[in-house]
Amino acid sequence: MRIPPNARLACVLLLLALLVPHAAALPVAHAESPGALPEGALRIVEHDLAVRIVPASHALRCEDRITVLAGPGAETDLVLDPALALEAPPLLDGKPIELSREGARLKGFRPPPGRSVLTLRYGGVVKDDVQSSGDLSWVAGDRTRGLVDAKGVYLSGASRWVPTPVGRSSLALFHVTAWIPAPYLVVTQGVVPERSARIGMGEPLAGPQVEPPAPAEDASEALTTWNVLKARAVVPSDDLTLVAGPYVTKSRVERGITLSTFFYEQDAAIQDLWLAAAAAIVARYEPILGPYPHPKFDIVANFFSTGYGMPSFTLLGDEVIRSATARAQAMGGAIPPGYLDHEYVHGWYGNGLFVDYATGNWCEGLTTYCSNYLAKELEGPEAGRAHRRGTLEKWSMRVQGEKDVPVRTFLQKVEDTDNDIGYGKSSMIFHLARRQMGDAAFWACVKAFTQERTGTIVAWDDWLRAFDEAAGTSV
Repeated sequence: MRIPPNARLACVLLLLALLVPHAAALPVAHAESPGALPEGALRIVEHDLAVRIVPASHALRCEDRITVLAGPGAETDLVLDPALALEAPPLLDGKPIELSREGARLKGFRPPPGRSVLTLRYGGVVKDDVQSSGDLSWVAGDRTRGLVDAKGVYLSGASRWVPTPVGRSSLALFHVTAWIPAPYLVVTQGVVPERSARIGMGEPLAGPQVEPPAPAEDASEALTTWNVLKARAVVPSDDLTLVAGPYVTKSRVERGITLSTFFYEQDAAIQDLWLAAAAAIVARYEPILGPYPHPKFDIVANFFSTGYGMPSFTLLGDEVIRSATARAQAMGGAIPPGYLDHEYVHGWYGNGLFVDYATGNWCEGLTTYCSNYLAKELEGPEAGRAHRRGTLEKWSMRVQGEKDVPVRTFLQKVEDTDNDIGYGKSSMIFHLARRQMGDAAFWACVKAFTQERTGTIVAWDDWLRAFDEAAGTSV
């Protein structure tokens, strides 16, 4: 939503442009040298995935080339969902190795010291039907661990569809090449993808390879039209989300960021409304937080209730999109705060600067402060005060007794009281820091820290130290 800023905040944003220089380019992850890893250490550098998806059969087939850095004596198990069976012997630097299978674990992976590539080919049926959240759908959304279905595709870290080492938290690059039958389109993380269409021979599940077989010149078998996506990662991430649906799409570019909608055909007429809202949000946040860490921002419709932000895209339930559109049309044509702005800011907080969940989830509080609250403050002082007052009233009425826990204990939103603590109370902690530091010092610190720590894991204490150092005292 494009709202004229009040004079005081406009001066602060002008100061930010002078105090903190813009980054020259998108951040790129640099791999550690093999010698930097001590004995027993292991780190995944990147996944290079080839994926074939057949919604009508709930079928997923993958080949993952996993680049590993390891110290001497490194050993780990890998997690892969039990529904996904290995379809070929694992290869380490092109040579077969043995990994025993026990439930969701591939056991006994022992890479040599230095850099190596593990290749795993696997596939199976992904069908965890959506569980409706009922009255709490507005709080937590509907739930599935993963689903490949004629309605659409949803694969996330919870789906365990990308092999990951047990108990080793690190960030990696995820590169994806995906094939899916037309009219479905795949959306995932990374750069603006290359998209193409190709004809494949036989039924969609034909052929032992992940890449669908090309037709022979005299082929008499049935042919399938495949939509192909190739996406490279530029920012490391803690997991990979991939979605797909029978989308119509539209794009525009704002300040170097490619904005796209992936909506269902019945909602094609409202794509321009959402693209205009996204363009206004891009213009609003660049002076505040600096260059966006992702080269694109996709607004993607989902076939069940969600309000998720992932690196470079947001996944919104189709009913959420229609509800927000109805509100926008009733309010004069602008998407109201708390939808796109919140998910766009998650491109920094949670999907650019990642959360150290062992020490609590700070990103929902800061995202709420920089989107839901800041949008009200930009309307004027009274709107900002009303938002703060409403946040504190909800917390004081609903969070009582044993429900009142420190913000460091918040990990994710399940009940409405989680919202009051992890989103509301946490956001006001950042407001308290701002009041102590002053507007210019606070926003300059947030912007500099955001640009410096993109592509890393961040804890509450990292933010507190940054505020202390910027203020020259304990905040």
